[in-house]
Amino acid sequence: MKEITYVSVDNIRIRDLEQLKVLGGPFTSSEQENVYLQKRNIDENTKIDRLNIEVRYERDTSLYVPKTSDTFRLKQDYRTYLCICMQLI
Repeated sequence: MKEITYVSVDNIRIRDLEQLKVLGGPFTSSEQENVYLQKRNIDENTKIDRLNIEVRYERDTSLYVPKTSDTFRLKQDYRTYLCICMQLI
């Protein structure tokens, strides 16, 4: 049963990474995140979708912060949240 869970998480992680590569790769700094969020040609729903993928990918690849940490919960103010995540890298 654990092997099935691990394969499922790996598949999600791989899918998220592929989606992020298409979008320019995962954010590696808060500056990249700020530039993305300030783009006016991208609607808010698209930004939120991208941030959800970023958060899920970060949660699934994090070695130092437990997956159940409050750090990985997307709040209303997603900008503050993602800045906190970028500081963990």
